[in-house]
Amino acid sequence: MTATAHVVHHKLGADIKVVFVGPCIAKKEETFSAVPEDVDVAISFEEAQRMMQARRIEEASLQPSEFDPPHGDLGALFPISQGLIQSARLTDDLIADDILVNNGRRGFVEAIKELSAGQCKPRLLEVLACQGASWARVL
Repeated sequence: MTATAHVVHHKLGADIKVVFVGPCIAKKEETFSAVPEDVDVAISFEEAQRMMQARRIEEASLQPSEFDPPHGDLGALFPISQGLIQSARLTDDLIADDILVNNGRRGFVEAIKELSAGQCKPRLLEVLACQGASWARVL
C-alpha cells in the first residue's frame, strides 16, 4: 500500500491526497507505521460502506469504470485470505502441507506457537490478524 502511494505521488505530484481503503483496522495502523507521509488517511471497507450509506449512495446507481493506473494486478488480492499465496503465484500443495494460512487473532497466535515449537516447517506462513480479510472477497 505504501509503495502504491509512493508511485501515485511520483506520477501525480506530492500534493495528491492518498486514501487507503482496506479490510481491517490492523491495516489502518500499518498504513501510518510504515511511511506515514505517503498515505493521508486509511479507512476500512466497513467504514467506506457506512460513508456511502450516510450519503445515500446506492451501489446499483453507480456506473462501472476501470481503476486508474497504476494497476495492482494480483497485488489487489494481498489483503484477503490466501491473497499473498495467489499474488505470489504459489501453489498450495495439500500433500506437502508446506503453506500454512491462518486468519483471526486466535489462529494467528496458534500458528506462531506451532512454528516456534518446531511443529511445522512451512515454506510460507500467511497470517492475517483479523477475520475481516476473509469476507473482503465478497465486496
